[in-house]
Amino acid sequence: MEKNKFDLGSFIEKHRLWVGGGLIAFILFGSGILLWRENYQKSSYDDRIAALELKVRELEGQKNRTQEVTTKETPNTQDSNIQTEDQGQVADTSSQNITTPNQKQEILKQVQDDNKTSGKININTASETELDSLSGIGPTYAKRIIEYRNAHGGFKGIDEVKNVKGIGEKTFLKFKDNITI
Repeated sequence: MEKNKFDLGSFIEKHRLWVGGGLIAFILFGSGILLWRENYQKSSYDDRIAALELKVRELEGQKNRTQEVTTKETPNTQDSNIQTEDQGQVADTSSQNITTPNQKQEILKQVQDDNKTSGKININTASETELDSLSGIGPTYAKRIIEYRNAHGGFKGIDEVKNVKGIGEKTFLKFKDNITI
């Protein structure tokens, strides 16, 4: 008979209070680490995101100022007052000497490309999917925005989106920095 053989079952049975206490202590310690990580590291991530968003806004401002300077220095360039209707098919080009439909479409495409590079969604031309990607906006509100836009001939300012049923000040604040007209 082997008397020196270690029996795990009898050890656990003999020391069950110590084993159970150790497991409970391990679980509490692990939970504490997870709570600490959630509360303290998440706030540092939020701070980093806020700093990056601020940097993006600064860079967009620099880009806009550079474009303004470039526009002023380029001969035969006039300020454009392009307004889009419905799905962006029609452009008001009263301040420019544009004679062909191709030139109007080029200008409209340039405005839309500028909006895409700025990372903002044009609520007068955006599709339902693009609107749905905004924070606080789901498919239902995206449809309502498009219905309102079609019924009223587009938005005159971004604040006008609050006239859409169900979009209040709180929802508007969630996505106002991500939209343009």
